Amino acid sequence: EAELRWDVALRWQQRRGRRGGGADADDAAEAADEEEGWLLQELIAGRVEHSASLLVVDGAIVGAVVTEYTYAADEYVWPHVREIKEQRVSHSVLPPTHRAVMAALLAGFSGMCNVNYKVRGDALCIFEVNVRVGGDLAEDAPPELARGLFEALDRQGEGTGEARFGPAGGEMDHARPQTPPPPPPPPSPPRGAAAPPRGGARPAAAAAA
Repeated sequence: EAELRWDVALRWQQRRGRRGGGADADDAAEAADEEEGWLLQELIAGRVEHSASLLVVDGAIVGAVVTEYTYAADEYVWPHVREIKEQRVSHSVLPPTHRAVMAALLAGFSGMCNVNYKVRGDALCIFEVNVRVGGDLAEDAPPELARGLFEALDRQGEGTGEARFGPAGGEMDHARPQTPPPPPPPPSPPRGAAAPPRGGARPAAAAAA
């Protein structure tokens, strides 16, 4: 008989539903409550964990912000581990092999999503895919990277389709020319100062007449 062994982690999985207005929100919250329970999953060793916030249009990944977290242990169950924050890095480069795997999962999807994973050899070990903005983008990524992703989302809303990866699957293209802002309004005259006459100042001789 063949035996298959691997390291596993057993943890309590709690899914919280947000209750809003309407029956659909209540039904979704109740369904989420029913999914609570023990979760048995493979324990993926490795100190570096990746969180990728993606902008996807019809299954094509057109923008990304990836944050890499390094922890103080090879085996852990978050959040019961210490992060080495000085080694945290964020960037907008998604390797072509990673992008191909994620695009296969996201076929036909449009919107923002977050993918949490580790890299083991040449393979991705994906923990979860959430159709929402990740906490890494909201709290940990540098503002300029987050701003670039949301600007790309805004351009998609305008129908320009100009946000994209380069041919090698590298950084987001920010070469789109920007419209200069309008000039600021002229300053108001100080209190007590005489307002200039309409049509400009008159010559002194004409004023004396």
